[in-house]
Amino acid sequence: MGLNLLAETRDVVEERKKEIERQLSFIKQAIDTKSTTLIFMEEGGDVDLDKQVSFDRGLIKTLSASTYLLLYNLIECSMTNAIDSIHSHIRKERTSFHDLTLNMQKIALKNFRNVLTKDEHILAQGSIEHAIVWLGYDGEKLFSGNIDARKVREMATKYGFVISKEAIHRSEGGRSLLMIKSKRNELSHGKVSFEECGQESSIDELYGMYEQAIAFVDGILDAIEHYLKERLYLKIPA
Repeated sequence: MGLNLLAETRDVVEERKKEIERQLSFIKQAIDTKSTTLIFMEEGGDVDLDKQVSFDRGLIKTLSASTYLLLYNLIECSMTNAIDSIHSHIRKERTSFHDLTLNMQKIALKNFRNVLTKDEHILAQGSIEHAIVWLGYDGEKLFSGNIDARKVREMATKYGFVISKEAIHRSEGGRSLLMIKSKRNELSHGKVSFEECGQESSIDELYGMYEQAIAFVDGILDAIEHYLKERLYLKIPA
C-alpha cells in the first residue's frame, strides 16, 4: 500500500508539473511577444482569426502570482502523500509497536493520544499492539500551509529518512520553498494583491523556483521510497 501510494504520488506530481509548465509557458510567450490578444485554435490545430479575445497586461501579473499557489500545492501535496505512504505501509504490514524505531514509536504515541477519548475506535481494533501504531494519524493536519525546506528537514529527522546530497545540491537546499510558502501565505491571507505580487516576480525567477522545487520534491520521494523498501522504520530493518 505504501509503495503503491508513493507511485500514485509520482503520477500526481507529473500531472501538476504539467499544469505549472503550461502556465509558465503561457506567461513567457505573452511577455516575449508583448501580446494582449488570445486567438482561438480549432481541435485540428487551425487558427480561427475571427475569434479573438483581448486581455489587459495586468492579467500576466495575476497569473505570475498565481504560480506560487500552484507551486505550493505541488509541494504540500507531494510531502503529505509521501508521509501518508509511510503510515499506510506500516499499517498494511501490521507492524508491532515494539518493532518500530524509537522515533517512530514517539510519532505513534503522539498520534494515539488523539483517540484516547474515543473508546469505540480503540475497542474496535483486533490488537492494540498493532493499532497503536496507526490510530490517530491525520495527514491533513501535517502542514496546514506551513511547509518549507526547514519543515521538511524536521520531518526527515523525525521519521528517519535521508534526502540525497545530489537532490539537496540540485534544489540548492530547497531555498525556493521558503519564498513559495511566504508568497502563497501573503496571497491567501490577502496581505498583497495578485498584481502586486506578480509585479515583483520575473518569469526567470518563477522558472528557477519551479526547477528547484521539482528537484526537492523528487529528492523527497526518492528518499521515502528507499526508506520503505529498506524498512528503515524498524529497529532492526529486515
